[in-house]
Amino acid sequence: MNDVLTMHNVTKTYRPPGRHEVVGLKDVSLKVESGAFKVVCGPSGSGKTTLLLAAGGLQKPESGSVKVGGEDIYALSSEKRARCRAGQIGFVFQQFHLIPFLSVLENVLAPTLAVPGNDSEEKARCLVDFFGISHRIDHPPSELSTGERQRVALARAMLNDPALVLADEPTGNLDEKNAEVVLKHLRDFAARGGAVLVATHDTGIKADEKIQLLDGALAGP
Repeated sequence: MNDVLTMHNVTKTYRPPGRHEVVGLKDVSLKVESGAFKVVCGPSGSGKTTLLLAAGGLQKPESGSVKVGGEDIYALSSEKRARCRAGQIGFVFQQFHLIPFLSVLENVLAPTLAVPGNDSEEKARCLVDFFGISHRIDHPPSELSTGERQRVALARAMLNDPALVLADEPTGNLDEKNAEVVLKHLRDFAARGGAVLVATHDTGIKADEKIQLLDGALAGP
């Protein structure tokens, strides 16, 4: 298997004005290979979200390197890094981050603003159908159930055929049935050769590897 994501000695510190500095990540090193489904576990405030933001090119660390597909994403210009995110990385968030005034189809198509493609709408419609929400294709997010919103977010994450999917608490707002549907789709994506890294406080999620994070540092098994 090829290494899709490689983080080496990544450190991130927050320095709020007038407050003590807070360590988000401390010398974190990990790899996620193609075909792998890995989980980062830890309590709230342990650094899970910071790790995903750094892995996805959204938050530059003070030190260390983050490589996606072998390329150091923080060595790229902001424009090239944005193209890398759009083309290689899919994000799934607990709060979904859907655009309220757009339809399901339009929300799924949102990543094409950075990477346009002639077949984007056809792919988006296929994904909407694949995730079982075609009957909602023209509806805004406010008319969807929580589970349907998360499936829209999954479809959006996979529109550009990413090599890596980063999921932050993707089941946190879901009931058990919908949570299992979402996890199945993520595992299926990995089985097709994609790389998946999930951040969660749920230690019961089955994964190829579980990475424990505590106070920003890897805590071992």
